[in-house]
Amino acid sequence: MSKTMKTLSKRRALVTGGAHRLGKILTSALARQGCNVVIHYHTSGKDAEETAEICRELGVTVHLIEWDLSNPDKIGEFFHEVSESAGPIDFLINSASMYQENRAESVRPGEFQDAMNLNAFSPFFLSRAFAEQDRPGHIINILDGRIKDYDRRHISYSLSKQTLFSLTRILCEELAPQIQVNAIAPGIVLPPEGTSNKKQELWKEGNLLKKIGDPEEITAALVFLLKSEFITGQVLFIDGGRHLKGSFYGT
Repeated sequence: MSKTMKTLSKRRALVTGGAHRLGKILTSALARQGCNVVIHYHTSGKDAEETAEICRELGVTVHLIEWDLSNPDKIGEFFHEVSESAGPIDFLINSASMYQENRAESVRPGEFQDAMNLNAFSPFFLSRAFAEQDRPGHIINILDGRIKDYDRRHISYSLSKQTLFSLTRILCEELAPQIQVNAIAPGIVLPPEGTSNKKQELWKEGNLLKKIGDPEEITAALVFLLKSEFITGQVLFIDGGRHLKGSFYGT
C-alpha cells in the first residue's frame, strides 16, 4: 500500500472536546476509519457516553477521559493519564474550545485569559506532551474560518483562534520531521441549534458558494490530512471561500 494511502485502522487518536457537536463528528469519523479513540470531555458526560457507544458499535476501542483543560499547567498530568489508560497516541486532534460572546468595548481581562488558556495554550502544551512520546504522529488543530479577520461579537474567541493558528505554524517547524502539524478552519457547517432561517440565509451570503457546508466536508479533510505523509504546516479552509472575502460576519 502506498504511504499516501495508509490506513488509519488500529491507530489511536485523542480528540479533545470529542463528546459533542463537531468533536463528536470528528470522533465518529475516526472510528469509522477503524481508529481507536480517546474521547476527552469536561462537563458533557452524557454526550461522551453516547459518542462512545456509537464508536464501540463500529468495533473500535474507546477510552473516556474527563478533564478540565482550562489550566495549561495541568496538561502534562492529563496526557500522562491518557497514556496510562490508552497507550501511545498516534493522532492528536485539538478540538476543545470555548465560545464566549463579548465585544471590544466590554470584554474583561479574565475572558481573554480563559479563552487563550483553553483555545490556544492548552493545545500548545498538549502538542508538546504528545511530541515527547518520541514517535511519529499527526496533530490537527481545529481553527475557525474567521482567523483571516475576526468575529466582532466573540473577540476573546477570535484572538485565541488566531493565536492557535500562529502556534500551528510554530509547531510544524519545532516538531518536524517526526510530527506533522496541520489545521482545519471550518466555516458555517454546524449552525447552533435554534439558529433562525433568516440568520442562516445571511451566513450563506457571507461565502463565495452561497451555502452552508456539510460536516462531512470537515471529516473528509481530517482523514485526508491524517493519511498524508508529506503535508505539514497547512490550514485547510472548509468555508465556501469565505476567508477570501475579508468581511466580517453579520450580527
